[in-house]
Amino acid sequence: MGKLRGARGRGWIAAAAAADPWLGERPPEIAWLQGGVPPAEVADDERVVRALLGAQSALGARASIAGLDNWSDAATLITEARIPAVCYGPGDLHLAHGADERVPVSELVACAQGIAIAAMRFCGVVS
Repeated sequence: MGKLRGARGRGWIAAAAAADPWLGERPPEIAWLQGGVPPAEVADDERVVRALLGAQSALGARASIAGLDNWSDAATLITEARIPAVCYGPGDLHLAHGADERVPVSELVACAQGIAIAAMRFCGVVS
């Protein structure tokens, strides 16, 4: 949604709503909240982090830890519920949630494999 921020974004949303009979009678109200969820961090030695790094290595993929300068559900889980959470997924983050978003099938399959391996290790099903 960051690409729709500002007057241009508000105009686009207003025009789209006006073109719809139901939304035309009930135009959306837009509020951009800043800092609703504080920054969050997870320690490198958390079980979920170790499980995902190990899964990446098991798949022969590069395993790395990096920060994300964007809001995610992980931040809410960490700050509100004190649940260690991470973002993990396929594709190019620069293409995410935009008009040109796409993910190669091979990356989607590898991601699903990584999640499966990490979940089984995290739950103690396999080591």
